[in-house]
Amino acid sequence: MGKSLGQSRQLGWLFGTTLGLSALLMFWGQLMIAKECLPVLGGAPAVWNTCMGFFQGTLLLGYTYAHGTAGRGDNRQQGLRHLGFLLLTLPFLPLTLTRWGPLLPTGSPVLWLLGTLLVTVALPLIALSATAPLLQRWFAALTPQDPYLLYAASNAGSLVGLLSYPTLIEPSFSLAQQRLLWTVGYGILVGLIGLCGWRLRQQGGGYQVEAGSSVGGRPGWRTQLQWGMLAFLPSSLLLGVTTYLTTDLAAMPLLWAIPLALYLMTFILAFGRPDGLPLGGLATLLPPIVVPLILAFLLHVVTPLTLLVPLHLLGFTGLALVCHGELARSRPAAQHLTLFYLWVALGGMAGGLFTALVAPVVFPMVQEYPLALSLGLLILFMPVFRTARLGPLSRRFSLWLGLGVLLGGLQVGLDPAGFAVSGWLVGLGVLGLWVYSLELSPLVAGLGVLLVTGLFLFRPGTGEGPLTLERSFFGVYRVFKEGEYHSLLHGTTLHGKQSLRRPQEPLTYYGREGPAGRVFASFRPDQPRRIGIIGLGVGTLAAYGRPTDQMTFYEIDPLAEQLARDPYYFTFLAETAADLQVVTGDGRLSLSQVPAGRYDLLVMDAFTSDAIPIHLLTREAVALYLTKLTDQGVLLIHITNRFLDLEPVVGRIAADLNLVARHNSDWDVSAERRDRGMNLSDWVLLARRPADLAFLGDDPRWEPLNVPPGRTWTDQYSNLLGAIRWSERP
Repeated sequence: MGKSLGQSRQLGWLFGTTLGLSALLMFWGQLMIAKECLPVLGGAPAVWNTCMGFFQGTLLLGYTYAHGTAGRGDNRQQGLRHLGFLLLTLPFLPLTLTRWGPLLPTGSPVLWLLGTLLVTVALPLIALSATAPLLQRWFAALTPQDPYLLYAASNAGSLVGLLSYPTLIEPSFSLAQQRLLWTVGYGILVGLIGLCGWRLRQQGGGYQVEAGSSVGGRPGWRTQLQWGMLAFLPSSLLLGVTTYLTTDLAAMPLLWAIPLALYLMTFILAFGRPDGLPLGGLATLLPPIVVPLILAFLLHVVTPLTLLVPLHLLGFTGLALVCHGELARSRPAAQHLTLFYLWVALGGMAGGLFTALVAPVVFPMVQEYPLALSLGLLILFMPVFRTARLGPLSRRFSLWLGLGVLLGGLQVGLDPAGFAVSGWLVGLGVLGLWVYSLELSPLVAGLGVLLVTGLFLFRPGTGEGPLTLERSFFGVYRVFKEGEYHSLLHGTTLHGKQSLRRPQEPLTYYGREGPAGRVFASFRPDQPRRIGIIGLGVGTLAAYGRPTDQMTFYEIDPLAEQLARDPYYFTFLAETAADLQVVTGDGRLSLSQVPAGRYDLLVMDAFTSDAIPIHLLTREAVALYLTKLTDQGVLLIHITNRFLDLEPVVGRIAADLNLVARHNSDWDVSAERRDRGMNLSDWVLLARRPADLAFLGDDPRWEPLNVPPGRTWTDQYSNLLGAIRWSERP
């Protein structure tokens, strides 16, 4: 007995380590591959969404292969077959998109990227995906232990891969070094899988039917569809809450990683306990959290961040934990394990594709997120979750508290200017009545929330909302009228403003008294200028154009150009004196097609919400910009950012390229300037020689750039974590 227990523990460590390493390599490889795409196709969300869709597709293909091979031959034959598959992937190592030559995008970027990923990296990723269900099936044949516990080890490996890449791997190693280390890890994994297969052959190919069994017999279609739905919802919520937090609340870099880490943690918790999770108690606690979140979204409540961000993460984590806990509870006997994982992968891919690719086309804002929250509540109160009931005292308390607060709020009266104290009272009253209704009919309560959410999301526009609200793959744009100003917000970041009374006055970061205004005023004031600008916004810099100037804007998002050219919103482009054109496409790719020495002044002013796409701020990118400048040309870079300290990043690039660099932080913006529509701003000016910056005169505000020790950002290396400004700049 003791010897058998010791062998089971040894097998648990062997299979757990193998699965953890497989999952770590899977996440590491995905992040590494996506990073390699950026300099080629730009840092647009469409690139990341396409990559994520492809990775979920490889997961589904891997699980399909595992399910198909599990029904052929005994386990020993499966082990040999999978080892043979792994050996077939070796010619595709190391993972790189440039295996068949330079990356030259043609036709549709999405189709080109999917085709490139398919022929270069798909096979190793499919093999890694298939490893998890196959090894759990083998483990069930060798030991009476629950094979589903290994799923927790697999997700732990995914979590380590996710967290270690931005914090350890990316800051320490170039892409070439990362590929080498990944290949070494893959070789170790093949050896460990071979050892698992050897133990399988030693012990025979028998199969213990009841190992890990929770539901006996072959699952019916209803159960299989339920698995898919339980996987669909957390996957959709994952991307929905990430988009909402990083677009509508705080455009903080790396915030996307926190929901993904919590998502993986819910898998670990759900499958890490043989007896499952106490879902009834958890389901009872979630409505008082989730319903206020839906109300806050519908009423556009975005402050305070210190309360809302944790609450959104808590609501998402709770719903994901309930869904994954129910998945773990309803898992089938081990002989149907691969079928179970196939449906989990199918549901997860469907949720991801719906939120990442379908929703941006169907919904004008992040409406998929509150709809997913409402659907989560509806699923939460289905009988299968065995939700705990409220006691009589709690029922009466909810009823009278809800009625009292609701009547009090209505008595005070709603504030038409916004959702003030009276509005919160009404909201709390509605919440109390809703909690009471849960006891009467949970299903009706859930349907009520879904109905109210839909009515709010798709009602006709009323009141003082935005003049227009548009959405593309690159984010959500809103144009507001505030007094005499029209303002464009991309996510939570102001991307430009125009005064209706002073339509040709540059505002926000581009005022005449600020760094950008001084450069345009003093640079070649009496000569024709050819000016290139990466990033359009509302076209404010066009106000500096003179009749002898030629100005070219490079803008990746056609929707941004459409808004900037609409005279009902903005007129900078229409009223400029310069000869102006707008080129649609990624700034770096478009600029690479421009003849050398084309521009006298090049401005890098491209932002996605509050973040500069990394591929536009590497050594190779700046070197490209220099080739497009005349011999005495200068490069002006806008680095204003609430969350990133980009001065050291630009300083190291300038030092590496032997450039002269000057920095101007216009942070002392008076109240009078703010009233005139100005914002604080931060700019860097680069040139080849000191004489090229002579037009600045002796202006003391242009200081030498700070160059602290550290590695230079390149297409092969960047450290976004090291650039984070942990206290938000005003």
